[in-house]
Amino acid sequence: PGGDAILAMTGRILSAHMRTTDLIGRMGGEEFALLMPHTGLDGATALSERLRMAVAEACAVVDGVSIRVTASLGVAE
Repeated sequence: PGGDAILAMTGRILSAHMRTTDLIGRMGGEEFALLMPHTGLDGATALSERLRMAVAEACAVVDGVSIRVTASLGVAE
């Protein structure tokens, strides 16, 4: 249940930061891929940092227990 809550929370965070022209996909396990066709390297790098901070600041609660996680992101153009 904890892993599912974290995946759902992460999906909500990603969706909240992405534009309608962007695509989000879960690659497997805890890996996600973001496709931002109208974003250059600088914009993608800035968004990655905002996403990293948003995930680190978020908290999922499962059975009364708060769960916090961090994320690492890579950017390619």
